Amino acid sequence: MCLPLDFCRTISAAPSILHTLFWTDLASWVGIMAHGMFYTDFVATAVYGGQPDAATGSVYDLLFDEGVRMGSWGLLLHSITACLYAVFFQDYVTKMIGLKRSYQLGVGIFSISMAVTVLNTSSLTCLNLAAAASGAGYAVITTIPNILVTMYHEDPGLYYGAEAGKAGVGEDIAILDSGYYLSQVVADDNISSMYCFIMRLI
Repeated sequence: MCLPLDFCRTISAAPSILHTLFWTDLASWVGIMAHGMFYTDFVATAVYGGQPDAATGSVYDLLFDEGVRMGSWGLLLHSITACLYAVFFQDYVTKMIGLKRSYQLGVGIFSISMAVTVLNTSSLTCLNLAAAASGAGYAVITTIPNILVTMYHEDPGLYYGAEAGKAGVGEDIAILDSGYYLSQVVADDNISSMYCFIMRLI
């Protein structure tokens, strides 16, 4: 049984390079989770002007439904781009600029696409293009951190130094996976409240 305190101890005891990768991966996943959870609601309310609690059949209810549908198309484009980038482009980009830069590029593209989404709510074309571009970030976040851990274990003395040999590759990847699940809790508990507050201001 893994208690929160045990989890904190495991993260704290991890080698410094893995510690940094965990927090980076967690922050990336929080962004991805927030996008997946709230994108359709954002399009429905901020772009279409719908209201989730509007009376059934009212104009605001119909606008909200239409916005959710359009937001779903954006998420579909996001998934298609993630698949195409992972299959056809990621290896090429990684060979050109390396794993670290490839990871930074993907997270950078995701960040820019989120900024475009929030700042430009008047153009559905821009929103859909931004949603599609965000798929590149999803592709790198789901693959490169695990590849980095595998690379660290190919030469643990170089990357882990005196902390080499404390854990196997499976345990280190499990630490990253815990960040994936923790991001869902963070996004649901904190960002949902923030999102509701912002939507009241719009």
